[in-house]
Amino acid sequence: MRVLHVDTASGWRGGQNQVLLTALGQSARGHDVTVACRAGSALAGRLRATSLRGAALPFRGDLWPPGILALARELRRGKPDVVQLHDPHAVGSGFLAAVLAGHPPLVATRRVDFSLRGPLSRGKYRGCARVIAVSRAIAGVLEANGIEAPKLRLVYEGVPDRSPPGGGAEALRALGLPPGAPVVGNVAALTDHARGRRRAS
Repeated sequence: MRVLHVDTASGWRGGQNQVLLTALGQSARGHDVTVACRAGSALAGRLRATSLRGAALPFRGDLWPPGILALARELRRGKPDVVQLHDPHAVGSGFLAAVLAGHPPLVATRRVDFSLRGPLSRGKYRGCARVIAVSRAIAGVLEANGIEAPKLRLVYEGVPDRSPPGGGAEALRALGLPPGAPVVGNVAALTDHARGRRRAS
């Protein structure tokens, strides 16, 4: 199967890590995978260290004509069987590019639990064949915003276990800390939406 993943972010957070892990996993299973991402982004840089095919495109929001046209060209070139759109701007750009280039099935992934704002935002998600929610809370928000239950799929995300050999003691040594030292870790972006900063203070 030919799969095109689309992510428009410039930085590196959990969503971009999931794009890379998903694409690598699909490629390892024999699928023909391309990742379209923002030119100069952290994801574009990490793709260069893999065997995956990358397409660095001029993304800037979901209504940026050069990004939409470049993605439409990529759709015509690669003729993917399915397109997975990994962030809200990718959903908008992907929907419009698919209108221009033909309609491969679009799958949107939603990783945040705030409401879809306005009819355009709801419309671009309704235009997808499937919408993946990464938690029950997100699925509930999507249903409340008019995304029909038959279109929704709940898919939990994960990461490989990268525990250091020797467990916690080895990690403390690597950090230059004494045995038994208390350590506070963070596995999420400290954003106001995630409420991480307020809880940590």
